[in-house]
Amino acid sequence: MAYFGTDQSQVGRYLSGKSLAEIRRGFLVTGLIKVPMQLFILSLGLLLLVRMHLSTEPLWHNPAVASAWSQMPESEQLNSKWAAVQHSRAQATTAPESPERRAELVALRAEQQKLKSEAAEVVARRAPDLETKDVDYVFLGWALNNMPVGLLGLLLAVIMAGAMSSSSAEINALAATSLIDF
Repeated sequence: MAYFGTDQSQVGRYLSGKSLAEIRRGFLVTGLIKVPMQLFILSLGLLLLVRMHLSTEPLWHNPAVASAWSQMPESEQLNSKWAAVQHSRAQATTAPESPERRAELVALRAEQQKLKSEAAEVVARRAPDLETKDVDYVFLGWALNNMPVGLLGLLLAVIMAGAMSSSSAEINALAATSLIDF
């Protein structure tokens, strides 16, 4: 409802329609495109979550932090602990479903978070200019390591086109408002 009722691009589309029938047709076409596209995006995120849950997760998704981390003296000890937790998690993931298995996975996740925060403290102390919150790098790291070069280039082109589209819409809205107001 927020997208179709209050989004500037949608409201602009409704207000610029020549007739009520054209506005309704535009709303229907947008709905037929937007809903499957949103389901695809959410499914992609869910598949990425499942893949990360079933595979060995790296300690750092951000390549800059991973590179700096490999040269820190504390990294060896924390990396071995991280690898042990990842190995235990992989075994627990493939075990039959039971309350004990769930409890073990929760405990392993807590241990993972503890190790991650310890590593983040070390990185913050040794390289304060690096961003240790690397959740924004999960998809990027997956794309760089697993996508074919052609698809990766297409993905980057889509991201750039989306950014340019958003920027041009904002500039257009600013220009139209400025022209009308002044």
